[in-house]
Amino acid sequence: MLRKDASTPLTERIEAAARWLEAHSDQPISIVDAARVAAMSQRNFLRRFKLEVGLSPSDYLLKVRLDMSCRFLVETSLPVDKIARRCGIGNGGCELSPLRSQTVFGIKAPGTFRRLGAASFSAYRRQ
Repeated sequence: MLRKDASTPLTERIEAAARWLEAHSDQPISIVDAARVAAMSQRNFLRRFKLEVGLSPSDYLLKVRLDMSCRFLVETSLPVDKIARRCGIGNGGCELSPLRSQTVFGIKAPGTFRRLGAASFSAYRRQ
């Protein structure tokens, strides 16, 4: 789990919401649902999540999805559009810009990342 400061533990409610986001990252997610998991108002949830984790819930979810996408790129030969759909980034005709536009370990194109393989994924995970 990602967090702003590893020495400071997350509160139970924020940790539960972060785990829920990870477990449901392949599905459409609303902030209202994540706030409900944390038993907080949407406004308080957004504020507390960013304070404790260091990212907004939507940025955290994107990072989780990109991490999953990188694993699929390295471990499978699936096309980018199928990987994006499996990771909740795109569906059918949906724009795949989040996957295609992110720079991961200094590499912009998913195909380039895939060709570099596990070494680039390991370095990415250390970031």
